[in-house]
Amino acid sequence: MDGTQKFIGDMTVASGLVVWDLNGRTRESWDKLGKYEGQREPWWDGSRGGSRALPLE
Repeated sequence: MDGTQKFIGDMTVASGLVVWDLNGRTRESWDKLGKYEGQREPWWDGSRGGSRALPLE
């Protein structure tokens, strides 16, 4: 069959546990998280202001 839409899985549950969550639906609400702490990953922290940004190449 031909289609006009592409479907993308939003969440994967295996053995009753969420193992992949595309849109963060199972995450804690942002206002309950508290102060942002760096994740010790420069590639991530630089994009979120947790530490110095990486230089552009």
